[in-house]
Amino acid sequence: MGVELISVGSQAPWYTKVSPPVIRGLEGWFCFDTDIARAGFNRAPGKSDATLIGSPTVSDNHIRLKGLTNYLTTDIIESSDMTVLIISRAVSVPDGSPAVPGESTPMHFGTYSGTAAISGYTTSYGVSIYNQYPDRTLAAGTRDDGTGSNVTSATASHIEAINDWGLRVLRTGNNVSTDYINLTTNSKASTTNTNIRVPTTQTLRIGSGYVGFAGTVDVSQLIVYSVVLTDAEISQIAALMRTRAARLGISI
Repeated sequence: MGVELISVGSQAPWYTKVSPPVIRGLEGWFCFDTDIARAGFNRAPGKSDATLIGSPTVSDNHIRLKGLTNYLTTDIIESSDMTVLIISRAVSVPDGSPAVPGESTPMHFGTYSGTAAISGYTTSYGVSIYNQYPDRTLAAGTRDDGTGSNVTSATASHIEAINDWGLRVLRTGNNVSTDYINLTTNSKASTTNTNIRVPTTQTLRIGSGYVGFAGTVDVSQLIVYSVVLTDAEISQIAALMRTRAARLGISI
């Protein structure tokens, strides 16, 4: 099954909306290649474009982003249930285990950190995929820590080659674990905490969070859903991403 493209104006195929096999909860569909002018274009129907901050650079198959300096900011507000698929690789290598958040620690996407969106909580660490170790990737989906008033980052941690291209997935939601899935290596890490999710009031940034993580990351594609997708649904979307990546010379 392919993805239907809906032409907008006369500049197709560069400016087209998508109609993928899984449409429920689709918030963002971003493709990065060749032209910085269209890097912020959101192919998800009815959804707003992202805004470039600073001076990201593009190549034939990805955009290079630096946290807090050169990144994209979206209008996608963090929700309790989320599934984010990203083709990415870390460029910076963290200089500690864990490294103090800074120039060596990249955030592939995130809302870290901000005001909690749920009454009774003060702050939240949000959602993110990031690198704070030289040999592993972490995926956070902030939750109640069991007290009913405080939070924990509820992070899934997976040892892998962080500088390799990967089709990476964060899936999180109320009453389900936070999963980090690397579909390239067919591996997965999950949290045991399934308490209520505590999102931030922040909107999702691509290649950055809001504090600390100033490292560099390459991103070829990012797709955001405000629902918990099933494994079968993720596989359907991943198939489309793999087709595009192969065309651009990225092996995932």
